[in-house]
Amino acid sequence: MVIAFTTSQYGKDNILSKVLQGRDLIGDKPGPISRFNSNNLPLHREIAQVYPFDESLRIYGEDSDLGWRILQAGYKTHFCLTAKINHYHPHTFRSFFQNGYLEGIGAARLHYKHNKWIPRDLAPFIFALFSFLLIPFSRLFVLLSGLFFFLFLAVLMFNELYYKKKPVLMSIITLPLQFAWYMSKVLGYFAMMFCIFLRLERQVISAKRRFHNAR
Repeated sequence: MVIAFTTSQYGKDNILSKVLQGRDLIGDKPGPISRFNSNNLPLHREIAQVYPFDESLRIYGEDSDLGWRILQAGYKTHFCLTAKINHYHPHTFRSFFQNGYLEGIGAARLHYKHNKWIPRDLAPFIFALFSFLLIPFSRLFVLLSGLFFFLFLAVLMFNELYYKKKPVLMSIITLPLQFAWYMSKVLGYFAMMFCIFLRLERQVISAKRRFHNAR
């Protein structure tokens, strides 16, 4: 059995760190989980030897990839509520937006490898963007674009309140910066997908081929 420890992210008392506070929370009660990260992850030696990190997913995404592969192999994960670690990451504006951009790059590599294509957290905004681009063909896309954009903001707020466990006032205050962070993530995601489609990311393309041939 793989045990996934509780992880939390807290920065110093600046608004940028508060935006990311709680991002790494993966649950709030003991039991099986569907994903984990590697901030504090114990693995049995035999599992770690068979399932190493995929170095083609450098920067971000290696731990999610590892979790998906282990779960697909039939192993069970367990969330340990009593084991907790806090990460302190004070942010400047530069590191804050760089963090979002790099996560977008990592998300593109990860989802390309697993044929998932669009990350769930970015899907509403991407659909809103594509609908907006189609407005010249029909005015109905104005409504559709607005609907997807509203859904994107609603998902952001729900994520702040339910998953990150933030108070309502703090969620409202940080929402504009949360949106800006996600725009940097979207930019990183599209930049990396563009490189993949141009066959410039040979390492992750080869990793995907090996992964699917081995299944």
